[in-house]
Amino acid sequence: MIKKAIILSGGMGTRMSPITKAVNKQLLPIYDKPLIYYPLSILMLAKIKDILIIVNKGQLNQYKKLLPDGKNLGINITYKEQLYPKGLPDAFLLGEKFINKSNVALILGDNFFYGQSLTDKLKEHTKLKEGAKVILHKVQKPEAYGVAKVNHKNKITFESVGNESIGVKAGTKKILKMRFKYESEKVASSLKMSGDPW
Repeated sequence: MIKKAIILSGGMGTRMSPITKAVNKQLLPIYDKPLIYYPLSILMLAKIKDILIIVNKGQLNQYKKLLPDGKNLGINITYKEQLYPKGLPDAFLLGEKFINKSNVALILGDNFFYGQSLTDKLKEHTKLKEGAKVILHKVQKPEAYGVAKVNHKNKITFESVGNESIGVKAGTKKILKMRFKYESEKVASSLKMSGDPW
């Protein structure tokens, strides 16, 4: 069962510069709320209530003004600062104490998901007992993002292009116990999925 999650909410936001020189892009509004609210709501829909948000060094106070500890939302939010963006594996290393021996989900702070039966799919994925689930979305220009390839045995390989990847990653402690010694662009050389990719 997955009851903990990490939101990786760092990054430089270079494509949105100069506004991101003053404010983290995850704090910028999308319609009527900050972008960070969208991945947070995904975790809440999945009934995950223990959340670690990893932020850039020097931006912690901005986040805490917006989302102090999560008690008003019925969740528990803790924070960790990242000196500089080092990719997805660093989230697991920074969150090692938070993860402890638990299964965990990871979502990026600038991910925006919607769709029919999304809540049901999320709840289904939190029941994972071994392996990993990766939720992916097709994009028009995959070469501009991280690319996941799924073979006939449901084995996934990731290629990160332009330091971008989109998706919710969830893994059991067996997967997460592997020390992520990959370069930041290589999320996981191979993870075995249980069930069909979604």
